Formats: sequence, C-alpha cells, structure tokens
Amino acid sequence: LQRTGAGPLTRRVLVVDNSLAETATAAGRSVRGLATELRARNIEVVEALSCEDGLATVVSDSGIHCILLNWTQGENDSKVHEQATELLRAVRARNAKVPIFLLASRKLAGTVSVEVATLADEFVWIFDDTASFVSGRIEGAIERYVEGLLPPYAAALARYNREREYSWAAPGH
Repeated sequence: LQRTGAGPLTRRVLVVDNSLAETATAAGRSVRGLATELRARNIEVVEALSCEDGLATVVSDSGIHCILLNWTQGENDSKVHEQATELLRAVRARNAKVPIFLLASRKLAGTVSVEVATLADEFVWIFDDTASFVSGRIEGAIERYVEGLLPPYAAALARYNREREYSWAAPGH
C-alpha cells in the first residue's frame, strides 16, 4: 500500500515476531510494550507474525523505514533461522540502508551466524533493555535513514519547506 497526498512523512516500522499474538508470555509482553512505545512516539507499527508475512510486507510496501526481526521466534530452530536469514537477504537485496534490528535474548544470541550479524545493524536484548531505550535507538536509526534518502540539495529544500510557512518565502522568489 502506498500513501498518497501531501503531508509529513509517517515513520513506519515493520515488526516481524510471532509472539505479537501472545500476551501471556514475557516475550509477547516485551515486544508488545516496544510497539506501544513506538506508537507513542508517532511511529506507525506494521506487525507481521511470520517471516513469510514480513517478506510479503517488505516486497509490497516501500514505506518501511525500519525492520525489527525476532531471531528467536517460533520453535527457534534451524528452519526458523533459515527463514529469518532469507528475509534479511531479501531486504538487503532491495534496500541496503534500511535499519534492521535483530531481537533476541542474550542466551540465544550465539545462534546468530556471521552472515546474519552483517545483515543486521543492531541487536536488541528484548528481556534486558527497556522499551523506552530501544524505541529511542529505533527512532534515531529511522531519522538517520530518512535524512539519507534525499541528495543534499533536495534534502535542504525539503528541510526549508518544512520550516517555512509560505512557499513564496524562498529566496529569489
């Protein structure tokens, strides 16, 4: 789905985690709390309960500014890890710069391959870090990513347009 019309750019995060559907587990509560904190920061959260759904979302929605992927979801076995790795490869094939955060617990982080570590930008220890801290890291990564989307001159014009109330206030007009 593509957004049409004028207005400020809505920051969007894709969260790929099957525990989003589980409110009775610590993992589910942690990820749900993170999603709530992101929404409180005016960041739209798109939820995917599987890697397949996450891939479909990435392919169909170019307005994703950050991806959060739970490495330890489901059975946390080699099949799930291969699906997650395929998702990461597909994202990087489409967009080399979009920030990717890998969610994991410290005890299971040793299952991350070197390839996966290079495809992801940051790790989030979902049981150790607070939702406020992690959402701040995500928000900063999104802002750096969005700032890098436009070339310097176009970015300066867009920044000027956001800061000025009237278009005729531009120098030379």
